[in-house]
Amino acid sequence: MSAAATRLGALALGLHDRQVAAFNGLDDSKPAALLSFLRAKDMSVSELEAAVGLSQSATVRLVDRLEAEGLVRRAAKVKRVVRVSLTPAGRREAEKLASARIAALEAVIARLEPVERDALGWLLDRLLNALEAEGHDPRLLYRWGAISPL
Repeated sequence: MSAAATRLGALALGLHDRQVAAFNGLDDSKPAALLSFLRAKDMSVSELEAAVGLSQSATVRLVDRLEAEGLVRRAAKVKRVVRVSLTPAGRREAEKLASARIAALEAVIARLEPVERDALGWLLDRLLNALEAEGHDPRLLYRWGAISPL
């Protein structure tokens, strides 16, 4: 592994740790689910499963927990598909998580000079475009944030 790849991995882990800290120690699945709904009005359980990277049964249990907390609601089944959407309380919680996430990431970027931030943005665009060219769905790449170039 090259030194650059090692540092990129370390940075990814450090940024992930910052996000978890910003979420007040919540496990990844709850913030991932709530943040995913900021990009979609509603989702099927299968779509949410893809967004959060859990198994079907784990995603159903997650939706059960979020529904019990009053953060999501299930709509009536249409052709065996259940749509899930945020409640007003869920939207407020998702927006709070998104703000905390962005603030945690902005704190890292703020250490760079403006020209360095511009260079970083250019490099990140190149890497993200490469991932998309390999077939990664941009909706999934940006699933944790309402802010994306989409």
